[in-house]
Amino acid sequence: MKRKYENKYNEVFKRFTEDQIKEILVKEDRGDSCKLLSVSKGIYYKLLKYFNLPTKVGQRRNTVLKYTDEQLIELYKKYNGNIIRLIEEEKIERGWTVRIRLEELGYIGKGNTESRPSWCKGKTKETDPRLKKISERLKGKPFPYQGPPWNTGLRKDTDERLRNLSKKLKNGYASGEIKHWCKGKTKDTDPILKKLSENRKKGIQEGRIKIWTKGLSKETDPRIQKMAEKLKEGYRTGRFSNVNAILVQAFNKTPSTEKRVMKILKELNIKYDHQKPMGKLIPDFVIEDKKIVIQVQGCFWHRCQICSKKVFSKNELYEQRLREIKQVKFFSKRGYRTLFIWEHELKNLEEVKSKILRFLKLLK
Repeated sequence: MKRKYENKYNEVFKRFTEDQIKEILVKEDRGDSCKLLSVSKGIYYKLLKYFNLPTKVGQRRNTVLKYTDEQLIELYKKYNGNIIRLIEEEKIERGWTVRIRLEELGYIGKGNTESRPSWCKGKTKETDPRLKKISERLKGKPFPYQGPPWNTGLRKDTDERLRNLSKKLKNGYASGEIKHWCKGKTKDTDPILKKLSENRKKGIQEGRIKIWTKGLSKETDPRIQKMAEKLKEGYRTGRFSNVNAILVQAFNKTPSTEKRVMKILKELNIKYDHQKPMGKLIPDFVIEDKKIVIQVQGCFWHRCQICSKKVFSKNELYEQRLREIKQVKFFSKRGYRTLFIWEHELKNLEEVKSKILRFLKLLK
């Protein structure tokens, strides 16, 4: 120890007795004891070392140490076991130590003894100016002590914790113990969902949010492959066909082009099913007896080169033709032949009649 510190250290023992110094160190916190003894922090810690006292003794929470065990029990009885009221009325700082000391003495709190409710509960930055200030100050800054999430780069195939979590969730949803907070809500009815959808759109536009499936396919990614297999099973077993039927009833209004085809089929006495779901596709007309599917192509939507004023690029035309080829393959796997009727062809109904009859004869 340097000489100047030695002098100040010795002066404390000249002004106070050892018992007085110890009492001040135990009862008062660091700031008050430094003022009373008129010493610096360094000498304060040297004094703690001399009396074999822990450094925690000087922390602010030791305002509780001013009370003896008997005084604490009296206060406990005075406030009928309500520890929170005791802390608030007596203005005790770091009052959680009161609870610990009383529990050690065998006195457990009654009534509202839980921790105080959060001051910002039920408030938002739109309604509370304090929260607004905090959000402005923290905007763009990383949250303190916040590292990457523990589950980054992990999957339930590789990690046991995630596997257990997914099992718990599945069981919870199946039993009804856990409920989706957004079940039965839409962004039109719920403001939180509306805000979430808007933030997601902005994030995608700005490049902050990336769509994880972008650039991946079922050949390269096992997760997408699993999803594809589940969808296939659903369409094969007919689990998803009901959904398609509901969507058709809700949103699909029969267009005029399809009404004309209906008229032709009635004249030819051909039985048909209109908008009958078939797996993941919904064909316009299905003739079960002949195993025929009729698809009515709108000139604008299906990029007709004959009557559309717009000049389509090679890629756009290629995409449309590819869709048609995929449809033909999809229906042929199920044993159906596909006939395409264009909107401009329906100007002459007799020609369409003959086209359907020719197609039927070819099949025979």
